[in-house]
Amino acid sequence: MKRLLLFAHYDRDGLVDKHVLYLLKALKPFCSETVFISNSPVSGSDRADLDLLVDRIICRENRGFDFGAWSEALNIYASRLEDFDTVLLVNNSCYGPLFPLQEMFDTMAARQCDFWGITEYSGTHHMPAHVQSYFMEIRKPMLLADEFKDFFRKIGSKCTDFEQAVRQGEAGFSQAMYAAGFTGDCYIKMDLSRQAFNVGVCETFSYNCAHYLIEKYRMPLVKIKSFAKISHRPIFRSAEIFQAIRNSGSDYPEQLIVDHLRRTTPLSWHKNLPQTMLAVDRNARITTLPTLKFAVVIHLFYLDSFAELIPYLRNIPVEFDLLVTSPDLKAADEISKYRPQLTCLQNIRVFQTVNRGRDIGAWLCGIPADEHFKYDVILKIHVKKSPQMPEAFTREWQNFMNDNLLGSPALAAGVLQAFADEPALGTVFPPYPPEVTLQCPEAFAGNSDAACAGKEFLQKLNLAPPPETTQPVFGVGSMFYYRPEALKKLLTCGMRYEDFPAEPLPFCGTITHALERLIPYIAQADRWYYRHSIHTDSLSRSFRTYENMIIYASPTLKEALKILLRSIVISWQYRTRHWFGR
Repeated sequence: MKRLLLFAHYDRDGLVDKHVLYLLKALKPFCSETVFISNSPVSGSDRADLDLLVDRIICRENRGFDFGAWSEALNIYASRLEDFDTVLLVNNSCYGPLFPLQEMFDTMAARQCDFWGITEYSGTHHMPAHVQSYFMEIRKPMLLADEFKDFFRKIGSKCTDFEQAVRQGEAGFSQAMYAAGFTGDCYIKMDLSRQAFNVGVCETFSYNCAHYLIEKYRMPLVKIKSFAKISHRPIFRSAEIFQAIRNSGSDYPEQLIVDHLRRTTPLSWHKNLPQTMLAVDRNARITTLPTLKFAVVIHLFYLDSFAELIPYLRNIPVEFDLLVTSPDLKAADEISKYRPQLTCLQNIRVFQTVNRGRDIGAWLCGIPADEHFKYDVILKIHVKKSPQMPEAFTREWQNFMNDNLLGSPALAAGVLQAFADEPALGTVFPPYPPEVTLQCPEAFAGNSDAACAGKEFLQKLNLAPPPETTQPVFGVGSMFYYRPEALKKLLTCGMRYEDFPAEPLPFCGTITHALERLIPYIAQADRWYYRHSIHTDSLSRSFRTYENMIIYASPTLKEALKILLRSIVISWQYRTRHWFGR
Protein backbone atom coordinates (compact mmCIF):
# COMPACT_ATOMS: atom_id res chain seq x y z
CA MET A 1 0.00 0.00 0.00
CA LYS A 2 1.25 3.45 -0.91
CA ARG A 3 0.54 5.85 1.94
CA LEU A 4 1.30 9.59 1.99
CA LEU A 5 1.84 11.00 5.50
CA LEU A 6 1.10 14.70 6.04
CA PHE A 7 2.35 15.60 9.51
CA ALA A 8 1.23 19.01 10.84
CA HIS A 9 3.43 20.61 13.49
CA TYR A 10 3.47 23.70 15.68
CA ASP A 11 5.64 24.70 18.65
CA ARG A 12 5.52 28.06 20.46
CA ASP A 13 9.32 28.02 20.81
CA GLY A 14 10.02 26.76 17.29
CA LEU A 15 11.37 23.40 18.48
CA VAL A 16 10.83 19.85 17.30
CA ASP A 17 10.66 17.73 20.45
CA LYS A 18 11.98 14.22 20.82
CA HIS A 19 8.47 12.81 21.20
CA VAL A 20 7.67 14.14 17.70
CA LEU A 21 10.75 12.46 16.25
CA TYR A 22 9.79 9.26 18.09
CA LEU A 23 6.34 9.27 16.46
CA LEU A 24 7.71 10.06 13.01
CA LYS A 25 10.19 7.21 13.31
CA ALA A 26 7.40 4.79 14.25
CA LEU A 27 5.25 5.93 11.30
CA LYS A 28 8.03 5.81 8.72
CA PRO A 29 7.79 2.05 7.91
CA PHE A 30 4.09 2.44 7.08
CA CYS A 31 4.45 5.40 4.73
CA SER A 32 5.78 5.65 1.19
CA GLU A 33 6.36 9.38 1.53
CA THR A 34 6.34 11.72 4.53
CA VAL A 35 5.78 15.48 4.46
CA PHE A 36 6.45 17.55 7.59
CA ILE A 37 4.46 20.80 7.57
CA SER A 38 5.40 23.22 10.34
CA ASN A 39 3.42 26.29 11.32
CA SER A 40 6.50 27.47 13.22
CA PRO A 41 10.18 27.88 12.22
CA VAL A 42 12.43 24.81 12.13
CA SER A 43 16.02 25.29 13.29
CA GLY A 44 19.06 23.86 11.57
CA SER A 45 19.66 21.16 14.18
CA ASP A 46 16.02 20.07 14.15
CA ARG A 47 16.03 20.06 10.36
CA ALA A 48 19.00 17.69 10.39
CA ASP A 49 17.06 15.27 12.63
CA LEU A 50 13.97 15.55 10.43
CA ASP A 51 15.92 14.91 7.23
CA LEU A 52 16.53 11.36 8.47
CA LEU A 53 12.80 10.72 8.89
CA VAL A 54 10.86 12.76 6.31
CA ASP A 55 11.01 13.35 2.58
CA ARG A 56 9.95 16.97 2.56
CA ILE A 57 9.77 19.88 5.02
CA ILE A 58 7.34 22.75 4.49
CA CYS A 59 7.56 25.81 6.77
CA ARG A 60 4.64 28.19 6.63
CA GLU A 61 2.91 30.99 8.53
CA ASN A 62 0.94 29.96 11.60
CA ARG A 63 -2.54 30.27 10.14
CA GLY A 64 -5.36 27.77 9.79
CA PHE A 65 -4.00 25.43 12.47
CA ASP A 66 -3.45 21.81 11.41
CA PHE A 67 -6.20 21.94 8.77
CA GLY A 68 -4.52 24.95 7.19
CA ALA A 69 -1.22 23.03 7.08
CA TRP A 70 -2.83 19.93 5.57
CA SER A 71 -4.70 22.10 3.06
CA GLU A 72 -1.47 23.66 1.81
CA ALA A 73 0.26 20.28 1.49
CA LEU A 74 -2.72 18.73 -0.30
CA ASN A 75 -2.67 21.62 -2.76
CA ILE A 76 1.01 20.97 -3.46
CA TYR A 77 0.33 17.24 -3.96
CA ALA A 78 -2.95 17.73 -5.89
CA SER A 79 -1.57 16.31 -9.14
CA ARG A 80 -0.05 13.29 -7.37
CA LEU A 81 -2.84 12.18 -5.05
CA GLU A 82 -3.93 9.45 -7.43
CA ASP A 83 -0.48 7.86 -6.98
CA PHE A 84 -1.35 7.01 -3.36
CA ASP A 85 -3.83 4.54 -1.92
CA THR A 86 -4.33 6.59 1.25
CA VAL A 87 -3.32 9.87 2.83
CA LEU A 88 -2.58 9.86 6.56
CA LEU A 89 -3.24 13.15 8.38
CA VAL A 90 -1.44 13.44 11.74
CA ASN A 91 -0.53 16.35 14.02
CA ASN A 92 1.84 16.76 16.95
CA SER A 93 -0.86 17.15 19.62
CA CYS A 94 -0.27 13.65 20.99
CA TYR A 95 2.34 11.29 22.41
CA GLY A 96 3.03 7.80 21.14
CA PRO A 97 2.85 5.24 19.84
CA LEU A 98 2.35 3.51 23.15
CA PHE A 99 1.86 0.21 21.33
CA PRO A 100 3.03 -1.15 17.96
CA LEU A 101 1.19 0.64 15.17
CA GLN A 102 0.97 -2.63 13.25
CA GLU A 103 -1.85 -3.68 15.59
CA MET A 104 -3.97 -0.71 14.57
CA PHE A 105 -3.16 -0.74 10.86
CA ASP A 106 -3.93 -4.48 10.62
CA THR A 107 -7.26 -4.04 12.42
CA MET A 108 -8.35 -1.12 10.28
CA ALA A 109 -7.28 -2.80 7.02
CA ALA A 110 -10.07 -5.31 7.57
CA ARG A 111 -12.75 -2.66 8.03
CA GLN A 112 -14.73 -1.17 5.19
CA CYS A 113 -14.85 2.63 5.35
CA ASP A 114 -13.75 5.71 3.43
CA PHE A 115 -11.87 7.36 6.29
CA TRP A 116 -11.00 6.46 9.84
CA GLY A 117 -9.34 7.74 13.00
CA ILE A 118 -8.27 6.40 16.36
CA THR A 119 -11.05 7.89 18.48
CA GLU A 120 -14.35 9.65 17.99
CA TYR A 121 -16.30 12.42 19.67
CA SER A 122 -19.61 10.75 20.35
CA GLY A 123 -21.65 13.94 20.15
CA THR A 124 -23.13 16.31 22.72
CA HIS A 125 -25.72 19.07 22.68
CA HIS A 126 -23.10 21.60 21.57
CA MET A 127 -20.90 19.51 19.25
CA PRO A 128 -21.90 16.87 16.64
CA ALA A 129 -20.34 13.41 16.54
CA HIS A 130 -17.14 13.24 14.51
CA VAL A 131 -13.88 11.39 13.98
CA GLN A 132 -11.12 13.17 15.90
CA SER A 133 -8.59 14.65 13.52
CA TYR A 134 -5.25 14.24 15.30
CA PHE A 135 -4.85 10.95 13.38
CA MET A 136 -7.01 10.24 10.31
CA GLU A 137 -6.50 8.09 7.23
CA ILE A 138 -8.29 9.00 3.98
CA ARG A 139 -8.85 6.24 1.41
CA LYS A 140 -9.73 6.20 -2.25
CA PRO A 141 -12.17 7.01 -3.76
CA MET A 142 -12.87 9.70 -1.14
CA LEU A 143 -9.30 10.96 -1.52
CA LEU A 144 -10.00 11.91 -5.14
CA ALA A 145 -13.59 13.07 -4.60
CA ASP A 146 -14.56 16.67 -5.37
CA GLU A 147 -16.20 17.01 -1.94
CA PHE A 148 -12.88 16.15 -0.20
CA LYS A 149 -10.88 18.51 -2.40
CA ASP A 150 -13.43 21.29 -2.04
CA PHE A 151 -13.45 21.00 1.75
CA PHE A 152 -9.69 21.42 2.02
CA ARG A 153 -9.65 24.16 -0.59
CA LYS A 154 -11.83 26.33 1.69
CA ILE A 155 -11.04 25.19 5.23
CA GLY A 156 -7.78 27.07 5.81
CA SER A 157 -9.44 30.48 5.83
CA LYS A 158 -12.25 29.28 8.13
CA CYS A 159 -9.98 28.16 10.98
CA THR A 160 -9.36 31.61 12.44
CA ASP A 161 -9.19 30.52 16.09
CA PHE A 162 -9.14 27.28 18.07
CA GLU A 163 -12.92 27.15 18.43
CA GLN A 164 -13.38 27.45 14.67
CA ALA A 165 -10.59 24.94 14.02
CA VAL A 166 -12.60 22.38 16.01
CA ARG A 167 -16.06 23.27 14.71
CA GLN A 168 -15.24 24.06 11.08
CA GLY A 169 -12.19 21.80 10.76
CA GLU A 170 -12.42 18.67 12.89
CA ALA A 171 -16.20 18.36 13.35
CA GLY A 172 -16.92 20.04 10.02
CA PHE A 173 -14.81 17.54 8.10
CA SER A 174 -16.70 14.48 9.35
CA GLN A 175 -20.07 16.15 8.86
CA ALA A 176 -19.20 17.23 5.30
CA MET A 177 -17.97 13.77 4.34
CA TYR A 178 -20.98 12.05 5.90
CA ALA A 179 -23.26 14.43 3.99
CA ALA A 180 -21.46 13.49 0.77
CA GLY A 181 -22.24 9.81 1.38
CA PHE A 182 -18.86 8.66 2.66
CA THR A 183 -18.45 6.43 5.71
CA GLY A 184 -16.15 6.88 8.68
CA ASP A 185 -14.91 4.53 11.36
CA CYS A 186 -12.76 4.50 14.49
CA TYR A 187 -10.13 2.10 15.77
CA ILE A 188 -11.45 2.32 19.34
CA LYS A 189 -15.13 1.47 19.62
CA MET A 190 -15.78 2.99 23.02
CA ASP A 191 -18.54 1.75 25.29
CA LEU A 192 -18.60 5.16 26.94
CA SER A 193 -21.80 6.71 25.69
CA ARG A 194 -23.04 8.49 28.81
CA GLN A 195 -21.54 11.61 30.31
CA ALA A 196 -21.25 12.06 34.08
CA PHE A 197 -19.60 15.40 34.79
CA ASN A 198 -19.65 14.93 38.56
CA VAL A 199 -17.26 11.98 38.34
CA GLY A 200 -15.14 13.30 35.47
CA VAL A 201 -16.50 10.99 32.76
CA CYS A 202 -17.41 13.38 29.97
CA GLU A 203 -16.56 14.21 26.41
CA THR A 204 -13.96 14.45 25.12
CA PHE A 205 -13.46 10.83 26.28
CA SER A 206 -10.05 10.57 24.60
CA TYR A 207 -8.91 13.35 27.00
CA ASN A 208 -10.91 12.70 30.13
CA CYS A 209 -10.76 8.89 30.12
CA ALA A 210 -7.37 8.39 28.47
CA HIS A 211 -6.10 6.09 31.23
CA TYR A 212 -9.11 3.80 30.73
CA LEU A 213 -8.74 3.72 26.95
CA ILE A 214 -5.03 2.93 27.21
CA GLU A 215 -5.54 -0.03 29.53
CA LYS A 216 -8.72 -1.48 28.00
CA TYR A 217 -8.33 -0.66 24.30
CA ARG A 218 -4.56 -0.17 23.93
CA MET A 219 -5.07 3.35 22.57
CA PRO A 220 -1.79 3.96 20.72
CA LEU A 221 -1.70 7.77 20.96
CA VAL A 222 -2.53 9.88 24.01
CA LYS A 223 -3.48 13.52 23.57
CA ILE A 224 -1.35 16.17 25.27
CA LYS A 225 -4.55 17.74 26.60
CA SER A 226 -5.19 14.56 28.55
CA PHE A 227 -2.61 15.87 31.02
CA ALA A 228 -4.26 19.29 31.33
CA LYS A 229 -5.59 20.86 34.51
CA ILE A 230 -8.78 22.52 33.36
CA SER A 231 -11.60 24.10 35.34
CA HIS A 232 -14.55 22.04 34.06
CA ARG A 233 -12.91 18.66 34.66
CA PRO A 234 -13.23 17.68 38.33
CA ILE A 235 -10.51 15.02 38.25
CA PHE A 236 -6.93 15.55 37.11
CA ARG A 237 -5.86 12.23 35.53
CA SER A 238 -2.18 12.81 34.79
CA ALA A 239 -0.87 10.31 37.35
CA GLU A 240 -3.41 7.70 36.25
CA ILE A 241 -2.29 8.02 32.62
CA PHE A 242 1.32 7.27 33.53
CA GLN A 243 0.19 4.32 35.63
CA ALA A 244 -1.97 3.02 32.77
CA ILE A 245 0.99 3.19 30.39
CA ARG A 246 3.04 1.11 32.81
CA ASN A 247 0.23 -1.33 33.60
CA SER A 248 -0.41 -1.96 29.91
CA GLY A 249 3.14 -3.15 29.34
CA SER A 250 4.01 -0.29 26.99
CA ASP A 251 7.71 0.40 26.50
CA TYR A 252 7.10 4.04 25.54
CA PRO A 253 9.79 6.25 27.18
CA GLU A 254 7.65 8.36 29.53
CA GLN A 255 10.48 10.86 30.01
CA LEU A 256 9.60 12.18 26.53
CA ILE A 257 6.20 13.15 27.92
CA VAL A 258 7.62 14.65 31.12
CA ASP A 259 10.24 16.74 29.33
CA HIS A 260 7.74 18.15 26.85
CA LEU A 261 5.11 18.97 29.48
CA ARG A 262 7.68 20.70 31.67
CA ARG A 263 8.72 22.98 28.83
CA THR A 264 5.42 23.78 27.18
CA THR A 265 2.58 23.63 29.71
CA PRO A 266 1.47 25.65 32.77
CA LEU A 267 3.11 24.66 36.05
CA SER A 268 -0.27 23.67 37.51
CA TRP A 269 -0.30 20.76 35.02
CA HIS A 270 2.94 19.43 36.50
CA LYS A 271 1.66 18.65 39.98
CA ASN A 272 0.69 15.09 39.02
CA LEU A 273 3.79 14.29 37.01
CA PRO A 274 5.44 11.22 38.54
CA GLN A 275 8.65 13.06 39.45
CA THR A 276 7.23 16.28 40.91
CA MET A 277 6.48 15.20 44.48
CA LEU A 278 9.60 14.68 46.60
CA ALA A 279 8.10 12.92 49.62
CA VAL A 280 10.57 11.87 52.33
CA ASP A 281 10.21 9.88 55.55
CA ARG A 282 11.53 12.23 58.21
CA ASN A 283 13.17 9.30 60.02
CA ALA A 284 14.83 7.86 56.94
CA ARG A 285 18.49 6.97 57.21
CA ILE A 286 20.80 9.21 55.19
CA THR A 287 23.04 7.05 53.04
CA THR A 288 24.74 9.64 50.84
CA LEU A 289 25.37 13.38 50.99
CA PRO A 290 25.95 15.45 47.86
CA THR A 291 29.05 17.60 47.57
CA LEU A 292 27.23 20.79 46.69
CA LYS A 293 28.22 24.25 47.80
CA PHE A 294 25.19 25.29 49.82
CA ALA A 295 23.98 28.48 51.49
CA VAL A 296 20.92 29.70 53.36
CA VAL A 297 19.55 33.21 52.84
CA ILE A 298 17.57 34.54 55.82
CA HIS A 299 15.85 37.90 56.04
CA LEU A 300 15.71 39.14 59.64
CA PHE A 301 13.47 42.11 60.15
CA TYR A 302 12.59 40.91 63.64
CA LEU A 303 15.89 39.89 65.28
CA ASP A 304 14.19 38.04 68.13
CA SER A 305 12.70 35.64 65.57
CA PHE A 306 16.05 34.12 64.60
CA ALA A 307 15.85 31.69 67.51
CA GLU A 308 12.77 30.09 65.91
CA LEU A 309 14.87 28.98 62.94
CA ILE A 310 17.68 27.32 64.91
CA PRO A 311 15.97 23.88 65.22
CA TYR A 312 15.48 23.85 61.47
CA LEU A 313 18.99 25.05 60.60
CA ARG A 314 20.40 22.29 62.81
CA ASN A 315 18.82 19.74 60.44
CA ILE A 316 21.12 20.73 57.58
CA PRO A 317 23.44 17.71 57.25
CA VAL A 318 26.08 19.39 55.05
CA GLU A 319 28.39 22.36 55.42
CA PHE A 320 26.65 25.62 54.61
CA ASP A 321 27.09 29.38 54.68
CA LEU A 322 24.59 31.83 56.11
CA LEU A 323 23.72 34.98 54.17
CA VAL A 324 21.64 37.28 56.37
CA THR A 325 19.80 40.41 55.26
CA SER A 326 18.54 42.85 57.88
CA PRO A 327 18.01 46.59 58.35
CA ASP A 328 19.18 46.20 61.96
CA LEU A 329 22.87 46.83 62.68
CA LYS A 330 22.71 44.39 65.61
CA ALA A 331 21.91 41.41 63.40
CA ALA A 332 25.46 40.04 63.41
CA ASP A 333 25.60 40.09 67.24
CA GLU A 334 22.25 38.32 67.50
CA ILE A 335 23.30 35.55 65.12
CA SER A 336 26.64 34.99 66.79
CA LYS A 337 24.85 33.90 70.00
CA TYR A 338 23.60 30.78 68.25
CA ARG A 339 26.65 29.81 66.23
CA PRO A 340 27.80 27.06 68.66
CA GLN A 341 24.49 25.26 68.06
CA LEU A 342 25.06 25.06 64.29
CA THR A 343 27.85 22.56 63.81
CA CYS A 344 27.70 22.59 60.00
CA LEU A 345 27.70 26.37 59.67
CA GLN A 346 30.87 27.64 58.00
CA ASN A 347 30.67 31.32 57.15
CA ILE A 348 28.28 34.11 58.07
CA ARG A 349 27.71 37.17 55.89
CA VAL A 350 25.40 39.96 57.03
CA PHE A 351 24.07 42.47 54.52
CA GLN A 352 22.47 45.63 55.86
CA THR A 353 19.35 46.40 53.89
CA VAL A 354 16.68 49.04 53.54
CA ASN A 355 13.19 48.33 54.87
CA ARG A 356 11.62 48.31 51.43
CA GLY A 357 10.36 45.34 49.47
CA ARG A 358 10.53 43.18 52.60
CA ASP A 359 12.32 39.84 52.16
CA ILE A 360 12.09 39.98 48.33
CA GLY A 361 13.64 43.45 48.16
CA ALA A 362 16.39 42.48 50.58
CA TRP A 363 17.15 39.30 48.62
CA LEU A 364 17.35 40.99 45.22
CA CYS A 365 18.80 44.37 46.21
CA GLY A 366 20.71 43.74 49.43
CA ILE A 367 22.83 40.79 48.30
CA PRO A 368 25.25 41.46 45.41
CA ALA A 369 24.38 39.31 42.39
CA ASP A 370 27.76 37.57 42.28
CA GLU A 371 27.26 36.28 45.84
CA HIS A 372 24.47 33.97 44.65
CA PHE A 373 26.66 32.34 42.00
CA LYS A 374 29.27 31.24 44.53
CA TYR A 375 26.86 28.44 45.44
CA ASP A 376 25.30 25.45 43.68
CA VAL A 377 22.07 25.62 45.69
CA ILE A 378 20.59 28.21 48.06
CA LEU A 379 17.65 28.03 50.45
CA LYS A 380 15.72 31.27 50.95
CA ILE A 381 13.71 31.48 54.18
CA HIS A 382 12.50 34.09 56.66
CA VAL A 383 10.26 34.39 59.69
CA LYS A 384 6.80 35.60 58.85
CA LYS A 385 5.01 38.18 60.98
CA SER A 386 2.05 39.93 59.48
CA PRO A 387 0.16 42.67 61.33
CA GLN A 388 -2.58 42.26 58.70
CA MET A 389 -3.30 38.59 59.50
CA PRO A 390 -3.97 36.75 62.79
CA GLU A 391 -0.87 35.05 64.17
CA ALA A 392 -2.90 31.87 64.67
CA PHE A 393 -3.18 31.69 60.88
CA THR A 394 0.33 32.80 59.87
CA ARG A 395 1.96 30.53 62.47
CA GLU A 396 0.30 27.44 60.98
CA TRP A 397 1.53 27.98 57.45
CA GLN A 398 4.94 29.20 58.64
CA ASN A 399 5.40 25.93 60.52
CA PHE A 400 4.18 23.92 57.50
CA MET A 401 6.69 25.65 55.22
CA ASN A 402 9.62 25.39 57.63
CA ASP A 403 8.88 21.74 58.38
CA ASN A 404 8.71 20.75 54.72
CA LEU A 405 11.83 22.71 53.80
CA LEU A 406 14.10 21.88 56.75
CA GLY A 407 12.03 19.74 59.14
CA SER A 408 14.46 16.80 59.18
CA PRO A 409 18.01 15.95 58.07
CA ALA A 410 16.48 13.32 55.76
CA LEU A 411 14.39 15.89 53.90
CA ALA A 412 17.23 18.39 53.59
CA ALA A 413 19.53 15.65 52.31
CA GLY A 414 16.86 14.41 49.89
CA VAL A 415 16.34 17.86 48.39
CA LEU A 416 20.06 18.50 47.98
CA GLN A 417 20.54 15.04 46.46
CA ALA A 418 17.78 15.81 43.97
CA PHE A 419 19.63 18.95 42.89
CA ALA A 420 22.81 16.91 42.51
CA ASP A 421 21.11 14.16 40.50
CA GLU A 422 18.87 16.32 38.29
CA PRO A 423 20.80 18.97 36.35
CA ALA A 424 17.61 20.71 35.12
CA LEU A 425 15.99 20.99 38.56
CA GLY A 426 15.66 24.72 39.25
CA THR A 427 13.50 25.19 42.35
CA VAL A 428 12.08 23.10 45.20
CA PHE A 429 9.38 24.19 47.64
CA PRO A 430 6.50 22.64 49.60
CA PRO A 431 2.99 22.44 48.12
CA TYR A 432 0.38 24.87 49.36
CA PRO A 433 -0.20 24.62 53.12
CA PRO A 434 -3.71 23.29 53.77
CA GLU A 435 -4.28 26.24 56.09
CA VAL A 436 -3.84 28.63 53.19
CA THR A 437 -5.70 26.55 50.63
CA LEU A 438 -8.78 25.95 52.77
CA GLN A 439 -8.96 28.97 55.06
CA CYS A 440 -7.78 31.70 52.74
CA PRO A 441 -7.52 30.56 49.10
CA GLU A 442 -7.31 34.15 47.84
CA ALA A 443 -4.00 34.49 49.67
CA PHE A 444 -2.19 32.51 46.99
CA ALA A 445 -4.46 33.30 44.06
CA GLY A 446 -3.29 36.93 44.02
CA ASN A 447 -5.29 39.59 42.19
CA SER A 448 -5.39 41.39 38.86
CA ASP A 449 -2.95 44.10 39.96
CA ALA A 450 -0.31 41.54 40.95
CA ALA A 451 -0.92 39.61 37.72
CA CYS A 452 -0.45 42.78 35.67
CA ALA A 453 2.74 43.67 37.55
CA GLY A 454 4.03 40.12 37.03
CA LYS A 455 3.32 40.20 33.31
CA GLU A 456 5.18 43.51 32.92
CA PHE A 457 8.12 42.16 34.91
CA LEU A 458 8.38 39.04 32.73
CA GLN A 459 8.41 41.27 29.66
CA LYS A 460 11.22 43.28 31.25
CA LEU A 461 13.23 40.07 31.65
CA ASN A 462 12.28 39.02 28.09
CA LEU A 463 10.80 35.79 29.41
CA ALA A 464 7.57 34.13 28.25
CA PRO A 465 6.67 31.00 30.24
CA PRO A 466 3.52 29.14 29.17
CA PRO A 467 0.51 31.09 30.51
CA GLU A 468 -0.95 29.66 33.68
CA THR A 469 -4.50 28.33 33.32
CA THR A 470 -5.48 27.80 36.96
CA GLN A 471 -3.96 28.80 40.30
CA PRO A 472 -0.29 29.79 40.32
CA VAL A 473 2.36 27.40 41.65
CA PHE A 474 4.96 28.90 43.99
CA GLY A 475 6.65 28.67 47.38
CA VAL A 476 4.23 30.39 49.76
CA GLY A 477 5.86 33.27 51.60
CA SER A 478 8.73 33.29 49.03
CA MET A 479 10.51 30.43 50.80
CA PHE A 480 12.20 27.90 48.52
CA TYR A 481 15.40 26.17 47.44
CA TYR A 482 16.84 27.43 44.17
CA ARG A 483 19.72 26.83 41.83
CA PRO A 484 21.14 30.34 41.17
CA GLU A 485 21.64 29.55 37.48
CA ALA A 486 17.91 28.88 37.17
CA LEU A 487 17.12 32.43 38.33
CA LYS A 488 20.06 34.16 36.69
CA LYS A 489 17.95 36.66 34.75
CA LEU A 490 16.14 37.67 37.92
CA LEU A 491 19.22 37.86 40.13
CA THR A 492 21.14 39.96 37.60
CA CYS A 493 18.32 42.23 36.36
CA GLY A 494 19.44 45.16 38.52
CA MET A 495 16.45 45.52 40.83
CA ARG A 496 16.56 48.61 43.09
CA TYR A 497 14.83 49.31 46.38
CA GLU A 498 12.97 52.12 44.60
CA ASP A 499 11.28 49.48 42.41
CA PHE A 500 9.30 48.37 45.48
CA PRO A 501 6.55 50.40 47.16
CA ALA A 502 7.34 52.01 50.49
CA GLU A 503 5.90 50.73 53.75
CA PRO A 504 3.20 50.22 54.81
CA LEU A 505 2.91 47.67 52.03
CA PRO A 506 -0.61 47.07 50.68
CA PHE A 507 -2.16 43.70 51.48
CA CYS A 508 -1.84 42.54 47.87
CA GLY A 509 -1.30 43.68 44.29
CA THR A 510 2.29 44.98 44.41
CA ILE A 511 5.44 43.92 42.57
CA THR A 512 6.49 42.18 45.80
CA HIS A 513 3.41 39.95 45.69
CA ALA A 514 3.89 39.40 41.97
CA LEU A 515 7.52 38.30 42.38
CA GLU A 516 6.56 35.83 45.09
CA ARG A 517 4.35 34.07 42.54
CA LEU A 518 6.77 34.36 39.60
CA ILE A 519 9.84 32.48 40.88
CA PRO A 520 9.16 29.00 39.38
CA TYR A 521 7.80 30.56 36.17
CA ILE A 522 10.99 32.57 35.68
CA ALA A 523 12.92 29.32 36.05
CA GLN A 524 10.59 27.45 33.68
CA ALA A 525 11.00 30.10 30.98
CA ASP A 526 14.73 29.28 30.99
CA ARG A 527 14.00 25.50 30.80
CA TRP A 528 14.26 24.61 34.50
CA TYR A 529 11.58 22.68 36.38
CA TYR A 530 10.33 22.56 39.97
CA ARG A 531 9.60 19.87 42.55
CA HIS A 532 7.52 19.82 45.73
CA SER A 533 9.18 18.80 49.01
CA ILE A 534 7.13 17.30 51.84
CA HIS A 535 7.40 14.76 54.64
CA THR A 536 5.29 11.65 54.17
CA ASP A 537 3.50 12.17 57.50
CA SER A 538 2.72 15.77 56.54
CA LEU A 539 1.40 14.52 53.19
CA SER A 540 -0.87 12.07 55.02
CA ARG A 541 -2.20 14.78 57.35
CA SER A 542 -2.83 17.10 54.41
CA PHE A 543 -4.80 14.38 52.61
CA ARG A 544 -7.01 13.84 55.64
CA THR A 545 -7.53 17.58 56.01
CA TYR A 546 -8.64 17.97 52.41
CA GLU A 547 -10.76 14.82 52.50
CA ASN A 548 -12.61 15.93 55.62
CA MET A 549 -13.17 19.36 54.14
CA ILE A 550 -14.54 17.97 50.87
CA ILE A 551 -16.77 15.31 52.41
CA TYR A 552 -18.14 17.17 55.41
CA ALA A 553 -18.01 20.81 54.35
CA SER A 554 -19.22 20.63 50.74
CA PRO A 555 -22.48 22.62 50.83
CA THR A 556 -25.73 21.71 49.17
CA LEU A 557 -27.21 24.20 46.73
CA LYS A 558 -29.43 25.60 49.49
CA GLU A 559 -26.48 25.96 51.87
CA ALA A 560 -24.35 27.52 49.14
CA LEU A 561 -27.01 30.17 48.49
CA LYS A 562 -27.13 30.94 52.21
CA ILE A 563 -23.34 31.32 52.26
CA LEU A 564 -23.48 33.58 49.22
CA LEU A 565 -26.20 35.75 50.75
CA ARG A 566 -24.32 36.00 54.05
CA SER A 567 -21.14 36.99 52.17
CA ILE A 568 -22.98 39.70 50.27
CA VAL A 569 -24.45 41.11 53.49
CA ILE A 570 -21.08 41.07 55.28
CA SER A 571 -19.40 42.71 52.30
CA TRP A 572 -22.09 45.39 52.14
CA GLN A 573 -21.77 46.08 55.88
CA TYR A 574 -17.99 46.33 55.65
CA ARG A 575 -18.07 48.67 52.66
CA THR A 576 -20.73 50.84 54.29
CA ARG A 577 -18.72 51.21 57.52
CA HIS A 578 -15.59 51.90 55.50
CA TRP A 579 -17.36 54.57 53.44
CA PHE A 580 -18.86 56.35 56.47
CA GLY A 581 -15.56 56.07 58.34
CA ARG A 582 -13.66 58.09 55.76
